[in-house]
Amino acid sequence: ALDPARWRSTITAVSEACGAFGANIMEPRSGGAFGGVLYSASLDRGMEDYVGEEWHRRDGRARLIVPSKQRGVVLEQDFMAPDEENSVDFYRFLAKHRLRDAVMMDVSAEGDDLYFVLQGRIEVGGFSHEDMSHFHAIRTRFMSAAQLMRHFSTSRNGGMAAAFETARIGCLFFDRNGRVVLANPKAESLLQGGPVLANGQIKAIRPAEGAAFNKALQAVTDGAPAQPGAPEVVTLSRLLGRPLMVRLQRLGEQFGDIFNPAAAMALIEDPDAAAGLAPETLSTLFGLTPAEARIALILSNGTSAVDIAGQTGLAYETVRSHIRAIFRKTETGRQSELSALFSRIRL
Repeated sequence: ALDPARWRSTITAVSEACGAFGANIMEPRSGGAFGGVLYSASLDRGMEDYVGEEWHRRDGRARLIVPSKQRGVVLEQDFMAPDEENSVDFYRFLAKHRLRDAVMMDVSAEGDDLYFVLQGRIEVGGFSHEDMSHFHAIRTRFMSAAQLMRHFSTSRNGGMAAAFETARIGCLFFDRNGRVVLANPKAESLLQGGPVLANGQIKAIRPAEGAAFNKALQAVTDGAPAQPGAPEVVTLSRLLGRPLMVRLQRLGEQFGDIFNPAAAMALIEDPDAAAGLAPETLSTLFGLTPAEARIALILSNGTSAVDIAGQTGLAYETVRSHIRAIFRKTETGRQSELSALFSRIRL
């Protein structure tokens, strides 16, 4: 349970032990669609066609969700009409991939609807009712593992949100349906001056920006294999100040932590926010004396040496001497470089 990288090999082993063609974990998505969150290697081709031909939007096994939620485990053959396998397009699609009657187990974890499906072999036929006790035992083990996975994933998400809060960066976590499941206080404060967080969704003040945000969010939560490169970046305008910068990034790999309630995260930065550095931080990073650190912070805000002397009560030549030492220790040459350097420090 604690090593997401082993989940694919585990469900493959369960599938083989049960004599199934393959196994997968399904997750209902918004709009009545399903996502193939995790599946055995034997289903690679079938899942490719399942998505490519958009069967995930019209899966005939959706009718098994309610009874599996009620009973825990159901056999598909118990819910099929005579000759349905030959007359319904969905089942002809399954037959093309040598798949037959399935076993569906509800392995949902604390509100996350997930279903473990054993895919039967067309040459063997359906599974036996005599094996129901074994299927229930498998489901129990999966449920226990899911609870452990969710607990540790939630703790990890909370730690990340707290770390970004310390760095004064807003942080949001989204589930696979694009709804916010966690927001740190910084994100909540930033989403008040125009764009707002309401009912788990971001509401932009400009429709075009809202559409761009939702498109970028869908790109990182749609379940397709993650593409290398930079995260999705969008902006959200405010009533006052420059637009917020939002970076959207998927959490983990395609076969990563499937029981993590969050599938993606967004980092929100305010370009108008002051660096807010503490003198002690500059002393630690650059070896500045306490006096140099205080002057460096004032200097980085664009204040002239003459005005710094007036604010601090120091002689002008003393201030100039401190400024030369600051530039030397920070390896900068002018005021704008110092400001740019300090703006990148998030401690």
